[in-house]
Amino acid sequence: MEMPATSMAFIRTAVPVLILGVVMAIKGIALFRGNYRPMLWASFLNMLRMYLFFVAFIYGSIANVVLILFTWPIFVTILSAIFLKEIVSRKTWSLLAVAFTGIIIVFSNQELNFSNKDFIGMAAALGTAAVYAMTVVIFKKASSMARSDFPLRRPLY
Repeated sequence: MEMPATSMAFIRTAVPVLILGVVMAIKGIALFRGNYRPMLWASFLNMLRMYLFFVAFIYGSIANVVLILFTWPIFVTILSAIFLKEIVSRKTWSLLAVAFTGIIIVFSNQELNFSNKDFIGMAAALGTAAVYAMTVVIFKKASSMARSDFPLRRPLY
């Protein structure tokens, strides 16, 4: 596509926001309730993730980008252990090492060149995976802190 990544990311995020805003207004649901700051931060990160996602596919080869995008569970496990103090078993660490080793093996026969556009795409894909992992950790933290005493004006159904 000839459309810039910023335009694609804007359309991809603006249309759902407008639709959801109309639905929330019709149903009378308050936009800001409870501990909304982490959700605003996660929304900002999601916008950044979407931009990096489109940059990755514009500049990178599809096979490389898709492979790197699916490294996000590795990042989630590491970030959850660091920030949420989740206990990760030795078996899980071993499996993460095997997964990471597999990625290294797949990319080992490719020439790494910092000047071509494919590197930009691969770096953007890695950024997408890392940012997505951050949002997952934020959602995990927020859901563990969630309380049921945030009443809505009307039920969602």
